Amino acid sequence: MFEKKNTHSPWLDIAVFAVMVGFFLFSASRLTGKNRAAEELVPPAPAAQERTPAAAPPSHGPDGVSEVQLDCVSDRPRVVETDSTFLKLSGRFCQTSPRPSSGRGRNAASGAEILCFILPQEQRFATNYFQLHPGTNPIELEILFSNGKSRLTRVEVRRR
Repeated sequence: MFEKKNTHSPWLDIAVFAVMVGFFLFSASRLTGKNRAAEELVPPAPAAQERTPAAAPPSHGPDGVSEVQLDCVSDRPRVVETDSTFLKLSGRFCQTSPRPSSGRGRNAASGAEILCFILPQEQRFATNYFQLHPGTNPIELEILFSNGKSRLTRVEVRRR
């Protein structure tokens, strides 16, 4: 019926191809070339006015963080008193066998989980820093041993 005439020019195809190749080469040179933005860093502007540092509550400064060393992991409960907001427990295992394999803990006052890191070569453990609530914080650390048994250590932390 109707024949469609080919009005498409091969020069248009060549121009589109050249633009695509140029864009590809430009992108490749930006990815593999030197980062010019890092060389052109702008120095920070001077402050328009001077401020005094904000006063933080004393519990969040260096005095608000402490670490307690426990001599030996045992079944008997321990009592620790501190003024700190954050506490880290660490200690050693007095028995050499069976080897400790993992540990976990919990602050019963807040219900927060406590990470317990086991260093089996050194026969030591350490927790992460965890938050203490004012008053009594019953802490339970459960150490799992390679023979499948576990030992529960209780530490009562009293935050003043």
